[in-house]
Amino acid sequence: MKRLNFFLAGILTVALMAGCSPDYPSAPDDELARITTSGTADFTRFAVAGNSLTAGTQNNGLSQQFQVNSYGALIARQLGIADAGTLGSEWEQPLVADPGTSGILTLDFATTKPTPVTNPSNNFINLALARPYDNLGIPSCFLYDFLNTKDTSESWTKTRLGTGNPLFATILRGIGTQFTQLKALQPTFVIWWEGHNDILGYATSGAGLNGDFQGIAGVPPYTPLNSADPLFPIFGYNFNDGVARSLDSLQALGADAVIGNIPDVTAIAYFTALYPGVTFPTKDSVVVNAATGAKAAVYYQETKDSIQFLCLGLGSAIGADSGGTGIPYGLHPARPVGGQYTLTFAEVRNIQTIITSYNTSISTAAAARNIPVADFYALFNDIKTSGRTLDNGTVVNAAFLSGGLFSLDGVHPASLGYAIVANTFIDRINAFYGSAIPRVNEAGFVSVQ
Repeated sequence: MKRLNFFLAGILTVALMAGCSPDYPSAPDDELARITTSGTADFTRFAVAGNSLTAGTQNNGLSQQFQVNSYGALIARQLGIADAGTLGSEWEQPLVADPGTSGILTLDFATTKPTPVTNPSNNFINLALARPYDNLGIPSCFLYDFLNTKDTSESWTKTRLGTGNPLFATILRGIGTQFTQLKALQPTFVIWWEGHNDILGYATSGAGLNGDFQGIAGVPPYTPLNSADPLFPIFGYNFNDGVARSLDSLQALGADAVIGNIPDVTAIAYFTALYPGVTFPTKDSVVVNAATGAKAAVYYQETKDSIQFLCLGLGSAIGADSGGTGIPYGLHPARPVGGQYTLTFAEVRNIQTIITSYNTSISTAAAARNIPVADFYALFNDIKTSGRTLDNGTVVNAAFLSGGLFSLDGVHPASLGYAIVANTFIDRINAFYGSAIPRVNEAGFVSVQ
């Protein structure tokens, strides 16, 4: 329980330290020369497709002040596309007027916690664009949706769970699937980054072993890996085949491409280690005789219920009363912290096994088609372990709020995080195609939410 108190106190401390209304740069300091070809790659028409990470989601929503720093927009500006990602530019996104989509988070100093902003209008400001957007990222998009979903009613979450994200309809605008719209753009270079949501909701809601997840209603278990997976009869679709078909479709475009793999979701700020650095069995010593100070060795053994991580969602539940006891939720035996707010060591191993299998599917399919893969699994694990030192000497890490890389939702990067994502793609493009795209100045985003 002491560890839990330390965790909650840490959230309050970093919340008080965080800025509330930072500035949001919308363009590079200097205009760069337009790059159409570099090395063996053609960047004449550049497009991206993916989920909320591609869309530029921050603080649990879309807003033009954040979208302008999506990784796609940052890379487009590094290619010399003037003001890419802003309204009316050559490189267009489905921009949302500030303060953004309903439910976007802001930091409330009265309660010292991220608080949703009510904005029911979801005011998209360039819906009349007469062509597909160059950024085809859609929040809540699953791997299945890239080739199969033309509208909210057809989406993975709607057909499998009965709840659909209206952003599918808003962003796709009846023109077609992400892929068919990508094809209509006739791109010469594509970045594709999908698959995170096929495991993310399962993990952030407390997970469960072998597909027996019984957590929050409406949260899916992971997407089956193959047709032998016990979940396959339920969903009738598997990750292996989905990746292969998606990359076949990308290859059919005739465009140069790079794709990304899936980070270990437990490396994001949404999860806080309850016992940092602890491995089992753990040896400790305790005083067994107060008079003499004599100690005895004690070994803590992992059990199936040993908790490794606390989920960020616990912060909003912890203040609730425990069933009329007058004691906060989680601090009374009658209402212990529920499994939807924790990940056990066994659940973490299960999640990591699934992600490793997903990434094996991605790397195998990509290698067979000679498509380079940016390794975000290695990147985020390295940042979690060692942090990242920027060119100006600033060290950032994956800690919630204080680390500088993640936004208020603990899942999506802040603008600095998206700059690092952009550079990871740029580095892989340059290495594989012999290109010379200049890197984003990460240090310029240190003070940007």
